[in-house]
Amino acid sequence: MDFLIVAAIIAALLIVIGIGVFLVFNRNLKQADETRYPEGHWMGIGIGIGLLLGMPAGLLMGIAMDNMAIGVATGPALGMGLGIAIGSALEKKHKENVRPLSEEERRMKKRLTLVTLKLLIIGILIFLALVFRR
Repeated sequence: MDFLIVAAIIAALLIVIGIGVFLVFNRNLKQADETRYPEGHWMGIGIGIGLLLGMPAGLLMGIAMDNMAIGVATGPALGMGLGIAIGSALEKKHKENVRPLSEEERRMKKRLTLVTLKLLIIGILIFLALVFRR
């Protein structure tokens, strides 16, 4: 019985969030018709929306299964998958308003990717040091 209540709460939350996202995007998409965006802009928007939907769903799944670790791990994964699908659809819908990245944007993207990878490696090393500490 508790599972049905949690499932109903999850469904209601997703419907409310979906309506809000739809209303915001309808307004923003009308404004976007005359603006040119860099390549990947709409993918980032889609991933953000997916994470917005996935995180609460994952937390509610964790509460429903009485295992928060699964919920915290599953939510972002589901959100990223959903977000990539949304972003891809948005990129296709606005392909006439997408411009290629400028040279400076490419350099910045490469720098940010390297910084992110370095931080990931540092985080993994810290995690391993804490796990295997004696």
